[in-house]
Amino acid sequence: AITFVVVADPMTAVRLGAIEGPPTSGFFAIEMERLQAPASAPSLQDLKGLGFPLPEEAGPYLCTQGVGGHLTHFFPESYHAIDLRCANHTPVLSMGDGIVKEIAESHKCGGIHAANLAKWNSISVLLFSGVIVDYLHIMPGTARVKVGDTVRRGQVLCESGDIGFAPEPHLHVEIHSAADPDGASLPWSFGEGFVPVAGCWYSSTGEVPPPSEKSSKARPGTMVLSKSRRRLQRLERQKRSERRSCQCTPDLPSGCQE
Repeated sequence: AITFVVVADPMTAVRLGAIEGPPTSGFFAIEMERLQAPASAPSLQDLKGLGFPLPEEAGPYLCTQGVGGHLTHFFPESYHAIDLRCANHTPVLSMGDGIVKEIAESHKCGGIHAANLAKWNSISVLLFSGVIVDYLHIMPGTARVKVGDTVRRGQVLCESGDIGFAPEPHLHVEIHSAADPDGASLPWSFGEGFVPVAGCWYSSTGEVPPPSEKSSKARPGTMVLSKSRRRLQRLERQKRSERRSCQCTPDLPSGCQE
């Protein structure tokens, strides 16, 4: 099998090429679906002001994929999902008051093979407002609650990870109507009504400035972005240095000569 891994800064696009020829025996195909609204859904008022799912002290957190993200959020079930980059074993907090509906934490695989799209670990909480919150990619064996437990907003449920289809450690959160838990995801917002956008950094209060280079080094989850930015900075410095070294002397009529 051939796997291409490309590291790029958020909100950038890179054209890599095209795949030609018939699929091989190891090709993993995904059937596309048409986005459909759920049969019944709570009012939007019930889906506003939800709690932030990660602790303030470990933030801020980069949103690596938002609503309708082209990597995996084009399925109806995950269209309104949010991905937040965080180091493995970061505590995952309940976004509201409710009852633990389901826990799946037996998988241990990770990586970007498409087959891993169906091999995540997760905890699902049925909020008293009538929606189900799914927390995906959690580490196996880290659940601190059990099915049927009543949980409160901000309570630790488990620890984040990189299990399933996960290019890097992150928390994936999506919400469904309790009347249609396997149907299309629902739109929602945190705190005062903010919805994270890919490429921006967030805390529980909303969007915040990116962390400094020094603080980024202290958090494993930010290393990919930091390394990419440093490479770009080195290239820019090299270009400026080359331009300065190519100075025309007064006795030359025009241009620079070797």
